[in-house]
Amino acid sequence: MTHYAKSPIMEALCEFRFKRDYSWDLTVPGLLYEEVRNVFPRKEMVSNTHFRFQSHNQGVSNDVLQNIPPLMRFLSKNGKSLMHLGPNLLSIHVLEPYPQWNIFRPLIIEGLDAYRRVTSPQGLYRVGLCYINRIAIPLTNPSQVIHVEDYLKAIPSVPEPIAQTFVNWFMNVSVDHTEDNGIMTIQTQPISFDDPLEMQFILKLDYVSKNIEHISLENVMNWIDKGHEYIDNDFEACITDKARSLFQMGGVG
Repeated sequence: MTHYAKSPIMEALCEFRFKRDYSWDLTVPGLLYEEVRNVFPRKEMVSNTHFRFQSHNQGVSNDVLQNIPPLMRFLSKNGKSLMHLGPNLLSIHVLEPYPQWNIFRPLIIEGLDAYRRVTSPQGLYRVGLCYINRIAIPLTNPSQVIHVEDYLKAIPSVPEPIAQTFVNWFMNVSVDHTEDNGIMTIQTQPISFDDPLEMQFILKLDYVSKNIEHISLENVMNWIDKGHEYIDNDFEACITDKARSLFQMGGVG
């Protein structure tokens, strides 16, 4: 994967949802914590959580907001990597500065293996790998006009003679990867920011399972590796060389 000195990745996460298992009880978080405490020594409860995920109907992505019981959160010492745990739910996250895939991937494996040792899940209900990127463009003055297409290729368009100056916009496209049993959702949008000398955009790449019955707990990392490859390639396809120059300031790491 391309390494950038100033990586735009705000957060990367891998989420597993498991087939419903009524053997879950309140001892599970404590048992799992003992398995991962060397990596995630801090723990806290996350109450009254609404967890957002995406469902797909004929390849169309829809945000669904679902109530779930309180989560447990395990964090690394510096809080830059963490694990969320709940009934039939496990997610592993890394925050900026992104530590690279060769560090994030072992965290995913360690979290999944620990969950399997403690809960013995029957199988997967859903799996997803998501990368959220923030593209920050410096301005010389607050009134400077930015042409988004100079930095992002994945942007909406409207036919002329409609005015091409957008006050606000949001793009969401889902791409079917039938051959690899996944769906990639690409989202871009501007975001508000307090700094008048900076313009920011979000580029989110979310790869989720399509036919989960073909993904087992034993081979799920192969599917995740393929998803990571798609995310890497799609990210590069969505940005321009001008955006790359922003990420590479200070040298390539």
